Amino acid sequence: MVFFRFQFIVLVLSTCLLSSCFTYKDVEISSVQGFEIKNFSGKGIEALVTVEVNNPNNYDITVMDTDLDLFINSREMGKARIKENIKLNKRSKEKYSFTVLADFKSAAGGLLSSLFTLFSSKSIDLRLKGTAKGRALFITRKVKVDLSEKVKL
Repeated sequence: MVFFRFQFIVLVLSTCLLSSCFTYKDVEISSVQGFEIKNFSGKGIEALVTVEVNNPNNYDITVMDTDLDLFINSREMGKARIKENIKLNKRSKEKYSFTVLADFKSAAGGLLSSLFTLFSSKSIDLRLKGTAKGRALFITRKVKVDLSEKVKL
């Protein structure tokens, strides 16, 4: 009987200690610092995106996958996903550059006019809306993303 009480006390204490270590605070995308088109075809674009991210947590977070709708100047252009995992350093506010692949297969009407605007403008209104999947230690979590920013080209 004493052994079971000891196990219960150890379980309660370890749960309390571990839960305080894993308190999650929202990661913030402060701003989009850059948007550079690396490759363009009729099927989509490959772009290098630089964002400033604030991770206030006491642990690194790895962004592993995204399911985002890409909008340029309020027109849906298609689906966007990250090409590689992104490691967000703990307790930091840093700039991260990563490759985004945008697929135009599901683009709505007006694709050509939107692409013309993309290449002829000095800036665009960029919006990404959807979900991103991240991992910290052994916990995986999906978060909603809705980012709108005016980006200089």
